[in-house]
This record gives sequence, structure tokens and C-alpha cells, in this order.
Amino acid sequence: MMLKNIKKSGERYGSNVIEQRRSNSDAISDTWHDPRMASLLIEEAEVVGIESRREKLINWLVEGPSNRMVISTVGIGGLGKTTLVKKMYENDKVTAHFDCHAWITVSKSYKMEELLRNMIKQLYKAKKQSIPVEIDTMEQTTLMEQIRLYLHEHRYVVVFDDVWKKEFWDYIELALPKNEKGNRILITS
Repeated sequence: MMLKNIKKSGERYGSNVIEQRRSNSDAISDTWHDPRMASLLIEEAEVVGIESRREKLINWLVEGPSNRMVISTVGIGGLGKTTLVKKMYENDKVTAHFDCHAWITVSKSYKMEELLRNMIKQLYKAKKQSIPVEIDTMEQTTLMEQIRLYLHEHRYVVVFDDVWKKEFWDYIELALPKNEKGNRILITS
């Protein structure tokens, strides 16, 4: 009885997923999209109701204490955490305040070496510097040392989006120096 009601509702609203899957099984692999993609590409004018939270975050980033600060945005999926942090991250006040920045999407499954390489590339790119060629052959520990060395003299902001496990922070923290320059790390989970 419940399935019949779902099917009728689907037909009424034009989204009969069960029939679509039966008729075109090849299309199933193309129908799933990462819901965070829209959060990363949404235009400022399309975002409504986050202004006060975004301004609060911006103030924490720019006017906060000189020690390294970690800010976490947590909640169930679909609340707009990534959208909020992305709009704050792209704000002119924020980009002008920090020497370098990086946005790292972690997700459920990740390879730490790839994340570290990506971070190095983004940090160097933010400063318009050439990326060291040797990072492609560096091991994990050397990549972490490279990041620590590079960030030691800079004021940085790094976003780790879509973190699923506490252990990620326990590990990545080792690569991010505490240099009393007002560094900021944002985590969405």
C-alpha cells in the first residue's frame, strides 16, 4: 500500500524514479550528483538568510586573537554549512587579510598525500609562486614538513570541507603551525 502511494505521488509530481530506473538502467550511473557541488558554485545573490552568520564568521577570522583558531561548523547534511563557509572564504575582507589560503574537500574516503599535495599547490598559487616540482614525489611526512615550513612565516586560512572523522584533525593538525599570526582553520563536518 505504501509503495503504491509513493508511485502515485511520483507520477503526480513528475518524478517516477522507479519507472525511470527500470526503463534505462544505463542512466543510473549518471543520475547521482555530489550535493556539495552546488554549494561551491552558487552565486551570492542566490544565497538567502546567511548574512548575519557569515559576518560573524568573517569577524572571527579577521578580528580574532593572534593565536591559531579552529572554527568548526557542524550539523546534519543539507543545512548549508559548506555554502556559508564558502561565501565567507571568498569575501574580499578575508582574502585581503590572509597571506595565503586553501580550500580542501576531504569527504568520507580520502588519500592524505593527495590532500597535502593539493594544499601545497593552493597555498603557493594564492601567493602567485611557482609550485615546487618535487612535491609529486614527496612522501606524506615530507609533504607535512613542507607545509609547516611554508606556513611558518605566513598568516593563513585553510578550510577542510566535509570532514567525517575526528582522526583527520588529529593528523592534519601536525602540518599546520601555531605561529601567532592570527591563522584560521575552518572545518565543516
